[in-house]
Amino acid sequence: GVTNGSPTAFPGGERNRWEKRLFGDAYDGAVVCGTAPERPKYGAFNVMAHTDGGSPRFGSCYFELSPSMLARCTFTWGDSHERPEHVGTIAHFEPVLAALFEQVSKTGSALGVTGLQLSALIQRLTSLERLQGTFASRSPGRALDAYIEAQVHGAIHLAGDVEALIIDPAFDDTETGQHLAAIAARYGIVLRRHAGFILHAAEIPSDFRGPRMRPLAERISETGELDAATLGRAAQSLMREPARWQDWGTEAETWQHLKQLWHVLVRFGRGRAEPAFRHL
Repeated sequence: GVTNGSPTAFPGGERNRWEKRLFGDAYDGAVVCGTAPERPKYGAFNVMAHTDGGSPRFGSCYFELSPSMLARCTFTWGDSHERPEHVGTIAHFEPVLAALFEQVSKTGSALGVTGLQLSALIQRLTSLERLQGTFASRSPGRALDAYIEAQVHGAIHLAGDVEALIIDPAFDDTETGQHLAAIAARYGIVLRRHAGFILHAAEIPSDFRGPRMRPLAERISETGELDAATLGRAAQSLMREPARWQDWGTEAETWQHLKQLWHVLVRFGRGRAEPAFRHL
């Protein structure tokens, strides 16, 4: 029941309405709303091969699916709730590709990469297969607000449809990390770690996601140090012990603030091997 997206996949809910815009009646009605395995699963097409995934705003860990799953995906340029104009499949990807090219032509940046020219973009796209085996040499994209959303249709089976599980090292030596490692071992999935994100409360700027971000970081971390596991424990506390958060705001407000604090961590956090910096 916890999500970084919209928990409205029920008849008449927001997600139900925007899926109806995209897919007609395919996911309409009580039978396929809610928890049915046929429902679309939401992810991102990581065409820039970022180590933190194609849409890190939705989580610190992610599954990398087999290329064979591409045939069961639809794609939108940007989030599907925003009435996307550019929609495609892997066989008819031109509308999404055109939006990507237009973005690069106008701004010189796209999908977490700045200083980008069309020739460099094309080179990236044509070397994706080669990049699959060079995970350690790749970098995070921190692409919070720009991504190619992928909607995966039909069931996803861990044993055959997933190639890798990429986790944040904040979960090493935690119960969550143990569960993730056990999943990878059980289903024969490659387990990788990206560099993670660490940020001290003193490093949080006041002009990104609002002035309550630093006080919230100080509240949830005894040391002031923030990472994905710290935020995870706070989210669990909000769901299991809501009375402890009544002085902060409503449950909906607090949940939104926790999501925004994750955005701050992705945007400004350093990798575990990078030196710390403190704002004066």
